Amino acid sequence: MSGSAAIKRGAYDFIEKPFEAERLILLVARATETDRLRRENATLKERSPDDELNGNSPAINTVRATLKRVAGTGSRVLITGPAGVGKEIAARMLHNWSARIAAPFVVVSAARIEESESEAEVIEEAPVQLAPDDGAVAQGENELDKDAG
Repeated sequence: MSGSAAIKRGAYDFIEKPFEAERLILLVARATETDRLRRENATLKERSPDDELNGNSPAINTVRATLKRVAGTGSRVLITGPAGVGKEIAARMLHNWSARIAAPFVVVSAARIEESESEAEVIEEAPVQLAPDDGAVAQGENELDKDAG
């Protein structure tokens, strides 16, 4: 079997004969580290305790219901609030309940975006707005949508 065929079937790399011992040691170390990181990543994803909103208050239940309702729409959502209220957790829940679950979840820190560029970077046209009474949803496209595209 050729080296490229082996890689297509799942091999990490291949070594041409005659091989150098240093190259073999380097490839084994890289493959071992890659495997360790994959297993660690899978374990962390399984154990992640911060992927749910805690509590059963009417307010938390309303937030959960709203996230579930919006998750099926494919709309963009702007989640706002003071530090520590669970915006990222809500965003992760929305992502996990949406059709985009297989895509990467990207955290955007508004603190790192210049104020003058924030609308262009995150919102560009129009954010999704949820009306508190009727749950109406408005849509638009932004730079993040284009990047994920």
